[in-house]
Amino acid sequence: MDLFSTLRVVLRRWYLAVPLVFLCVATTYVAIGTSPAGYKTNASLLLLSPTTRLTPTGTGTANPYLQFGGTQTAVADVLVTSIGGAKSRRVLAAGGVVGDWNLARTGTDAPLIKVEVTAATSAAATQSAKTIVKTVEQRLLKLQVDAGSPPDQLITVAVIDAADRAAGQYGSTYRAAGALLVVLLGLSFGAIFAIEGAVRARRAEVAQRGDTENGREKPRTPSPTEARKRPDLSTELRDELPSRVL
Repeated sequence: MDLFSTLRVVLRRWYLAVPLVFLCVATTYVAIGTSPAGYKTNASLLLLSPTTRLTPTGTGTANPYLQFGGTQTAVADVLVTSIGGAKSRRVLAAGGVVGDWNLARTGTDAPLIKVEVTAATSAAATQSAKTIVKTVEQRLLKLQVDAGSPPDQLITVAVIDAADRAAGQYGSTYRAAGALLVVLLGLSFGAIFAIEGAVRARRAEVAQRGDTENGREKPRTPSPTEARKRPDLSTELRDELPSRVL
């Protein structure tokens, strides 16, 4: 069936096509809904070096985490590895962190840490991100205190971008809705073509039955094989005609 034949069938059965298309759209809307697949939020943290430094002679107690360099990128890597581990993830999950989250250092030379959380609701995403930010601050303080760092040499955390809002993620929802709509439309138009074929077959059956009842059944056209097997009566009559005339 070509495109024009398909269009003719759809136009001829418009009273079926229109309600079915409307039903497919409504079913997709109800099944998928208007809510997004999830909500995503981000927070950015910057590690700051203390204002008080040791004297060049090295007197006093030192913060060992200050020995990695002035930019504190190594400390940021330590925090990402420590909090991103399996044990810390279980502790955070028990503390209310839900959804999928990731902690990573961004940039090459700057001690920036990015927190990314995706959860089912906006409130869950923002609350989980804030819990992770608080955990980063507490873990950094604990690491330094346990190492015997003096209070005036502590590395601190500055929240550059707080996770105050979460944005809806609609991409996967739209893809699922599109796939469902295509399937439903295919089934609907398949049903229309099936009904069209059944109606045509019924009409042909009724027409043939009417011809039979009225005694006007059309002669069946012989197949090529049957036509070759039948004798050619006109040739036989021509052969016998001269003898009869004589």
